[in-house]
Amino acid sequence: MFNNRRRSPLKSAPLRQAGQSLEEELQRLDEEQSDILTFLSILLCGVAWEIFHYCGFQPPLSIIIGVAAVCGIYFVRRLLLIRRRMKNYKLGKQGEVVVGQMLDALPNTEYRVLHDMIAEGFNVDHIVICAKGIYAIDTKTRSKPEDGLGEIYYDGRSLRINGYHDRKMVSLVQMEADWVRDLIKNLTGREIPTRGVLLFPEWYVKQSGNPDVWVLNAKAFRGFLDHVDAKLMPDEISLIYSRLAEYQRSLAVLGQQ
Repeated sequence: MFNNRRRSPLKSAPLRQAGQSLEEELQRLDEEQSDILTFLSILLCGVAWEIFHYCGFQPPLSIIIGVAAVCGIYFVRRLLLIRRRMKNYKLGKQGEVVVGQMLDALPNTEYRVLHDMIAEGFNVDHIVICAKGIYAIDTKTRSKPEDGLGEIYYDGRSLRINGYHDRKMVSLVQMEADWVRDLIKNLTGREIPTRGVLLFPEWYVKQSGNPDVWVLNAKAFRGFLDHVDAKLMPDEISLIYSRLAEYQRSLAVLGQQ
């Protein structure tokens, strides 16, 4: 009797790529958009059929049209919201990919990089492990004004982005850094400080003081590392990277079951 069962030749799941969570969300939104368009097509065809074949014993035509109009307005508004989200997610994904490529270009003998580490309810865009420490990086890709430089000022607590104040982004990336620190402790038994970093591709960023969270133009990250003293030995870097990579692969396997 022949056994037709097959298995993957891969011995381990691939590591995640920069922007993968946003790509997955874009695929989900695209499917939802297709479902809405299909529903609207069916709805319009149904209304046209009822108008064409309307007769006395059916519900009044005004009710049919009214229900169809309410449903149509709801789904059109939903469709517009989805398209607005898709536009933002596409920009965000492009930024994460650009930053990911920049980080991957760092010397592999000195820097180890992981992308899109999934947690419960959020993800960490990039994790950099090097002699200078561990960095949990969140990439923020914002559209810039047509007639301005695009400026961000950071006082160590909040951001001022072209006049708009925001404290949430700083607190969120600090939370992500704390999560990475705790995860490394659980995986290795070692509690190693982890710095949160916000990177804004192609924005002018000015930060004052020496805050716990860095807020930088993406291209400035390597330069800031040059002013940090070495903290980790090569064997520590290898251990932390291998445990985090193994953890990420285990999540991918669980997701496939």
